[in-house]
Amino acid sequence: MRRLATAHTRTTLRATSLAIAALSAMACRPNAAPLAPVAAAPPPAVTPIAPAVAPTLAPEPVTIAPSGEGRCERDVAPLERHVGDLVVHAPPDVAKDPGFRGRLRAHTEGALSRGESRVWVGPSVPGFIPLSLDTTELFLLERDGDVDVALYRDPYGASSCTLGSPNNCRFVVRGFRDCQPIYTLELGEYLSRKDRLEVQDLRVVDGTAYFNEACQSYSKEAGGKCSALLAVDTRTGKLLWRTKPRVSNNRFLVLDRYIISGYGFTAEPDAIFVIRRADGVVMHRAKLRTAHEDLVLEGADRLTVGLYDGTAQFELRGFDGDTPTLVPAGASRGRRPGG
Repeated sequence: MRRLATAHTRTTLRATSLAIAALSAMACRPNAAPLAPVAAAPPPAVTPIAPAVAPTLAPEPVTIAPSGEGRCERDVAPLERHVGDLVVHAPPDVAKDPGFRGRLRAHTEGALSRGESRVWVGPSVPGFIPLSLDTTELFLLERDGDVDVALYRDPYGASSCTLGSPNNCRFVVRGFRDCQPIYTLELGEYLSRKDRLEVQDLRVVDGTAYFNEACQSYSKEAGGKCSALLAVDTRTGKLLWRTKPRVSNNRFLVLDRYIISGYGFTAEPDAIFVIRRADGVVMHRAKLRTAHEDLVLEGADRLTVGLYDGTAQFELRGFDGDTPTLVPAGASRGRRPGG
């Protein structure tokens, strides 16, 4: 029985070997039918990772290559421009100390002398706005309706003035409509003297330029004849009015019918004033405990005054009529508006 089983097994193995050999021969024949391919398993589905999308920013003027300088488009600003010591980027640089309030309202950050670097921290500057006029540099950029208003200032040591000298620095205002200059005002022609004055703020509203001829230092150095507020018609270049002295230094606000300004300095009386826009008449005066640094409207009828040692608040009464009044409404210390 064992021999029969072994013979049977050998027979089976031999048959299997012959079958394998036959299959191999068929596979080697050139006209042999190909073997059916084994279907590969489909690869696992892969979900693509979407690229991170940068947050959409507000449509500030579009930044382009520096070749965009001079292009007549309000929404186009060159990526980077240089003139003198001033660098202007698009979008503009962020102020390192946005709460700082110097005596001059400006859209530049840095020392005001020639050779000291300054960066633009104001609104985007379209390519058609020049960064300089002669030796003056762009200092402020505002809008008056459809007019772009640029204020230019001479750095100390550039031409008209030096640091420590009483000579007035040169200030120039130029308005642009449809990318073209429509007026230029040499503010020095309107100042009441050639020395001890500086323009510390400028506002152009409805075609009228308002600016102060502020005392550079103590008013006694100018014989008390400084810090008046002036109004000039930008269309004709005519001086409309000038207030009495010691009414405006630092910042001021232009409202519908009136202007709110302030004056103060070390060891001098500090006060805030309401001035009629029509003729420059001082309509009201209110005392301040220290000189003002900033003026901020809180709603339609409340004013916060930034002081050197905190803030003071006033209610605006009668500003829609002929008897405007500032009524003290409280005070706080240690916090300044915008700081």
